[in-house]
Amino acid sequence: MPAIAYPPVPFLAKATIRTRAGLEVPGRTLWQEGPVVVMVIRRPGCVLCRYQARELWDHLKADLDDLGVGMACIVHEWMDREIEAFSRYWPGDMYLDVDKEFFKMVGGGRPLKPNRLALLNPFSAKWRRIVHAMTKVHEGNLVGQELMGGVLVLSGVADRAAGSLMYMHVERDLGLPAPLHEVLAAATLGTDAEFAKVSVEEAGGSFTGVTPLPQDLVEQSKQLLLARASRTQDLGCRGKECE
Repeated sequence: MPAIAYPPVPFLAKATIRTRAGLEVPGRTLWQEGPVVVMVIRRPGCVLCRYQARELWDHLKADLDDLGVGMACIVHEWMDREIEAFSRYWPGDMYLDVDKEFFKMVGGGRPLKPNRLALLNPFSAKWRRIVHAMTKVHEGNLVGQELMGGVLVLSGVADRAAGSLMYMHVERDLGLPAPLHEVLAAATLGTDAEFAKVSVEEAGGSFTGVTPLPQDLVEQSKQLLLARASRTQDLGCRGKECE
């Protein structure tokens, strides 16, 4: 498999995140025990966010456990009632991004706010996603501010201090989900210490974007999830409602 130059992310390593218990720790804490899938949440009360969190958890948790890959969720504001409600969809670790560094990451340098004007079109892809999510998640609210989120796969197998960005999905369009097979492929890649070491060395310490994942690994992950979904009759979010 050819080496891919995934960049070190020292600014995330130094970011301050706050645990449920109120303890402030550096961002590198997330990948100290191994690679981690990080869901950066736009707003915990959002129906789309709750649905996507549950999809990620339900469909990937077992595979990620087998790989030794952790899961964490990042929010930009902490309201106890909202976090408690969101925990029904994401029962794993949650952190507050104190300085919004993770949101700056997915925003390309600054947090992104959603474009609400697009919701004026009732036939848009955004509304298809919302309607689909509402068939799966029957509660939500409008509490809190919104910043566009995404999904990151971070690994410290080559450099625990700085970490490496193996994958990044950006919610450029409201409710656009990360393809689960891509997340699984990136998580698998993040466990390969030799590969990650070469990747860090080739990156030269600077962030230039994330190179596409190896297609053979992506296809393998896709077929694995499709086979499991066909057995359980749960195909998750697919088709036009997820475009």
